[in-house]
Amino acid sequence: MTLRGMPRTRFSPVAGLQGDSKTKDDHCEHIPLPVFGPHPGTGLPEISETLKILCVAKLAQLRKRHNLLLDTIDELAAEHKIACTLVGATTSAVSGYKEDFLSKLLDRLEQA
Repeated sequence: MTLRGMPRTRFSPVAGLQGDSKTKDDHCEHIPLPVFGPHPGTGLPEISETLKILCVAKLAQLRKRHNLLLDTIDELAAEHKIACTLVGATTSAVSGYKEDFLSKLLDRLEQA
């Protein structure tokens, strides 16, 4: 059975925001994405080229945590070559649209 083109039960790596009823989805289960690092004692691998990150998500949706991604990239950019491309909808028709969040995100990106 599908619901607006989506499976009745689906999974997402995003838990959603507490108290935001617009992002509540009773048919979606949160499963965090696994992140694996180097084995203990081996240290971080050398990155000789630019690490390219592509983030595809609705840019006006607060729960996508774009600022967390950008903060992390800013921290890592001091020691590594990193390039990030954000791609996503900015229209008010998307679910969870937050105009103030989008304008702050766009201002941050323009200043980078």
